[in-house]
Amino acid sequence: MVKVSVIVPVYKVEPYMERCARFLFEQTLKDVEYIFVDDCTPDNSMMVLEKVLKEYPSRVGQTHIVRHSENRGLPSARNSGLALATGEYIIHCDSDDWVEKDMYEKMYEHAKETDADIVGCDFYEEYENSRKYVKQDFELPHEEYLTNLLRGVKSVGGYVWCRMVKREMYEKNAIRCPDGLGMLEDLVLTVKLHHFAHVVAYCSQAFYHYNRLNVNSLVINATLSQLESMINATSEIENFLKQERIYTKYHLAFMERAFLCKANMVFLPYLRNYQRWRILWPEANKYIWKYHISFINKLIFSFAKYRLYVLTNILQSLKSFFSSLIRYNLFWKY
Repeated sequence: MVKVSVIVPVYKVEPYMERCARFLFEQTLKDVEYIFVDDCTPDNSMMVLEKVLKEYPSRVGQTHIVRHSENRGLPSARNSGLALATGEYIIHCDSDDWVEKDMYEKMYEHAKETDADIVGCDFYEEYENSRKYVKQDFELPHEEYLTNLLRGVKSVGGYVWCRMVKREMYEKNAIRCPDGLGMLEDLVLTVKLHHFAHVVAYCSQAFYHYNRLNVNSLVINATLSQLESMINATSEIENFLKQERIYTKYHLAFMERAFLCKANMVFLPYLRNYQRWRILWPEANKYIWKYHISFINKLIFSFAKYRLYVLTNILQSLKSFFSSLIRYNLFWKY
């Protein structure tokens, strides 16, 4: 059995493909398989990949390329990879990101030492002229971890690319990425995986480089369709919690997740819809003052809750104005 399967969806990543592929093919772990899923990318990403692969003849036999006849989206691409994966452990990698060359060897060794169902690591957020180290709290107790995962705590990110997971976790629990989603698909997957996991281990190093510069990223380009995907993903999490009979245990945490999901209908002018915000998960509005959000945001949502929309808009405008002043240091200019 192969030690690790690496699943890499490919779509509109031509400027980043070479870097991603080289760091993957130069992994110190030798017993690994790479599954690249061409999600009908319209650019030259696959040509770049094939060119780089020729420079690593030892990896040719370990590399599988799956081609979709049409663009199906990230979850479907990951599912195509999962269907072919034969590794003892599975990990995902986004093709606009890159990884440290010893990432998979160190994570696999730690997984074997601890007999972990999931082993996680820290990561870097990469910006144009800087990077940010993001520490992850994989060692939290099970219930506290799931609570923070649902709440959206930064130190408990719901990313699949910083988690190496036993393949049997996917198989025994029939876990797959939810098709049709463009946002929060990682979170749906990680909530399910961590619910079923008995042993979660942690490598306290940043092995993964999360590229925050890709202009084609769905995280950057939020649209109405992306909002709908967030709503659908949140509904799927709700259904899963109820199916597993743990909804009551994580009720407040899920309410915060639902509240964060629909917050875009208040915050973003081009998605603003106060009426829908009020009727979508209305119970979430009861707990505004219990959520881990800023005082000013609690005021904004409280005004919206009581239909004081003029005050809501004024407060949001003031918040944006003062944020701009701080951003450009105008408080200290004459």
